Amino acid sequence: MKKHLSTFVTLGFLALFIGYGLLHREIFTSLTHVAIWALVIIIIGKLIDIYTTGLFAQWTVEAFTDRMTLAESFKVGVLTTIGNFFGPLFGGLGFRAIYLKKYHKLPYAKFTATLIAYFLIMFQFNNLLAIGSLLVLPRSHESLYTLLFFILWLIGFGILSIMRLPKRERLARLERNKFARIIIKVLYDIETGWKLILSRRQLLVRMAVLAVINLVALYATNYIEFAALHIHTTPAAMGLYTAIVQASMLISLTPGAVGIREAALILLGLTLGISNQQIIQVAILDRGINFVLLGILALSTRHSRLKQPAGESAAV
Repeated sequence: MKKHLSTFVTLGFLALFIGYGLLHREIFTSLTHVAIWALVIIIIGKLIDIYTTGLFAQWTVEAFTDRMTLAESFKVGVLTTIGNFFGPLFGGLGFRAIYLKKYHKLPYAKFTATLIAYFLIMFQFNNLLAIGSLLVLPRSHESLYTLLFFILWLIGFGILSIMRLPKRERLARLERNKFARIIIKVLYDIETGWKLILSRRQLLVRMAVLAVINLVALYATNYIEFAALHIHTTPAAMGLYTAIVQASMLISLTPGAVGIREAALILLGLTLGISNQQIIQVAILDRGINFVLLGILALSTRHSRLKQPAGESAAV
């Protein structure tokens, strides 16, 4: 049952989207008037996101093993994004870990540790954006609870980045419990990842820059999507919207967090100052462009060679 949970949830949300669209066909009217210039800018924003995914792979490899070209890193970014969007839960991350292990001898432990450290950095910037936006937006019970959530998240991640855990052997008794064992493993993985990236200061700086670029590109892309549909919003509302979109990565139970992200945005609709219909319109535009762009990139990279290991071919 757990194996197919993501599929069931995805199909359920898709059914809701289709049903909503049939009942509110007027939402498609604005989609037919999106300017070409807006589509081009949105696509550029999507490509920047893919490129930063590839840069993460490249800089991680170069910090621990060997070199990776920009062309190869971009193709890794493409296939990772395709895996995350069309594949199972975190399918793209699985592909990337396997690829870097096979062709660049990067141990899974170092990949996972670096990824965890990057997530710590990325979501701290994301939390700061959300908190800053909420402080500017009008006060309501909804916004106060959301502000408290992001403040606690900021503090929690801050604690995780400076914590020093005891030797794991001391927690052997606690690890007999399955749930406790999972939590303990996660905490030790976080500590290991953060120590690893702190020992590579150049990599730490690069990851911080990458996180900022990713967040700025996402903000700009979201802004253009709203502008393309003639939906008025404020910079603060767009900041919170962007933070929610990026935070949905952590709850990607469905491919591309389809439905999960929209549900969170609808719950915060009053704070954002946008209607449910507008949220669905933007979602259709965003996911539609993603679907077409990734479909084209999948076809264009289908027979490309990512890397040629000694004695074997690496056609994908």
